[in-house]
Amino acid sequence: FDKAMLDVAKKYKIFDKAPVQLYVDQDKQILIYERNNLIFIFNFSPFNSYESYFVKVPKKGKYEPILSTDQYSFGGWNRIEMPMTYTATQEKGKDCGFKMYLPARTAVCVGRKK
Repeated sequence: FDKAMLDVAKKYKIFDKAPVQLYVDQDKQILIYERNNLIFIFNFSPFNSYESYFVKVPKKGKYEPILSTDQYSFGGWNRIEMPMTYTATQEKGKDCGFKMYLPARTAVCVGRKK
């Protein structure tokens, strides 16, 4: 996983910009932030998985997972499909985002398709 994460960091130059916190839910133990146009989604809960969790993102469009700690190759259960496309929408007066399954103890990095 460390090598895969470093490959993502180099390819997408994530250290070229500072991280921007998009959302924190301390009760559910969810952290979402953006770094150089990639969205990092963490579910730190050791017990709770969330069906259809709303992931807040800064722009409408299509997003796809780039890296997931839940992949078989990293010892996960492969519950987050790759490839998959999530469509971020925004209703009037509401946050922009998409819904996805967030298993317990996982982290997912998604990128916006151009």
